[in-house]
Amino acid sequence: MAGGEEIQGVNVLQASLLGKSFALKSVNNSKYMRFQSEEGERQGFVRFTTTDVVQEPRAKFEVEAADGGATKGMVHIRCCYNNKYLRRWDIDHHWIVAGGDKKVEDQTHWTCTLFEPVLETPADSDKDTKAVIRLRHVQLGRYVMQFTPHEDFKECLFPMSDKPYNGNYDLFEVLNWASLVVLPKYVAFKGNNGKYLKADPSTKQLRFNSTDIGEEGVAMEVESFADGYVRIKGFKHSDGLYWGTIPWWFNSLAMNGTVGSGTSLDLNTAWFLPVKVEDNVIALKHFSTHKFCRRGVTLYIVEEPEEFIANASSITEDTKLEMHEAVIKRTISMNYRLDDARIYNLAPVALDRFTHDNHDDHEISKTVTLTYRNDVTTNWEASNTWTVGVSVSIEVEAIPFISSVSVEMSASFGGSYTWGEAKTQGHDISESDVYTVRGKHRLTVSKLATRGHCDVPYSYVQTDYLQNGQIITSEKADGVFRGVNCFDIHTESDQTPL
Repeated sequence: MAGGEEIQGVNVLQASLLGKSFALKSVNNSKYMRFQSEEGERQGFVRFTTTDVVQEPRAKFEVEAADGGATKGMVHIRCCYNNKYLRRWDIDHHWIVAGGDKKVEDQTHWTCTLFEPVLETPADSDKDTKAVIRLRHVQLGRYVMQFTPHEDFKECLFPMSDKPYNGNYDLFEVLNWASLVVLPKYVAFKGNNGKYLKADPSTKQLRFNSTDIGEEGVAMEVESFADGYVRIKGFKHSDGLYWGTIPWWFNSLAMNGTVGSGTSLDLNTAWFLPVKVEDNVIALKHFSTHKFCRRGVTLYIVEEPEEFIANASSITEDTKLEMHEAVIKRTISMNYRLDDARIYNLAPVALDRFTHDNHDDHEISKTVTLTYRNDVTTNWEASNTWTVGVSVSIEVEAIPFISSVSVEMSASFGGSYTWGEAKTQGHDISESDVYTVRGKHRLTVSKLATRGHCDVPYSYVQTDYLQNGQIITSEKADGVFRGVNCFDIHTESDQTPL
């Protein structure tokens, strides 16, 4: 299937992603493409050097369809970490970098940001395999590949040949970012019987029989790995036991082993794949049994099944787990990267308009009052983190604000906000002025502006206060501030004959 072909009106790459955000994995070295943000000669390059796509915001990219016409089926690829588009390094070099400030569709210019995806192998959900593609750099007419001519350019992206390479250096597996379910670090799971999953103090078997999230054995610690798989262990247990199945007991789940050197736990039994069902509801698919874990009973007849068993072929009501973070309080301290801000969806808007007809033959004076609302929408979020049940209030002295053609910090809307929650606020402004209206003329006075959206990445320090009194501090770099505001607010007047 050619890259320009469409599936039900959707571009091949977008169809394989089922969403716009993705990560690209080299079939050759099984590592994901990552933006190199570290200072140095190769800063800005993209390189296939990471296996930890879940915890690596520099491995997240977004596809944007070209405008159409001669570019039908082509795409632009934007790095979500620095909001720059993939293009050539410069006029003299072919190496691909995340360095384009804007989309360029001029196929004769070296700054062209167009790529054409070519589907090699479609995704197969039954076999749990992902789509494999090639990418052709449109301006050069060459397929890009993972290439290492020497150590200075190790695992970089390079447009090599106008024909597919005889090997797998130009083949890339597409991971749909929306399919990743990144669980909170400290979490409790509630079953469809309204009770929390808890490890039995003596047998360590997992059962849905607790009504208190603070009870010993309820809070769990999640370890996230590449491709979205997780291992889960009891947070308060000093022995560090992980979840695993008990094959000889109907694949029921318990905290029954450690991992690492001298492991007593078969690693295959300790892996789970979270599947998002609703906003705070997931199902867990067990790696080795390929079954979903559910609330049920193994052998004994009981009034209310409460065991946790990996034996469901599909997602049913008893496989659904409601997540609650085992966090009492969380604080966030942010550091914006204004140089990597993105401004988009700019549009002219009329905030208010006034007209007056002067039917007299002589001019008159007219006082005009224009009233408009200066609304600003703000939202702080983390692109790699799923938070549930924890309300985070943040105090900010200033917010990112579009001013002319750049993003600056504005203290006008400082105050208290809720992290992860969109908020629109503003105030009414009235301005009056006196105009001289010519005889037999209509006066039109307009308050005009430009409304725009901005995305500003930020790093942050997150401090969690846990149920057991422990305080955990972590540094993260996956924050994104999203804002909408008007700028270049001005008044225009005009007079036309009646």
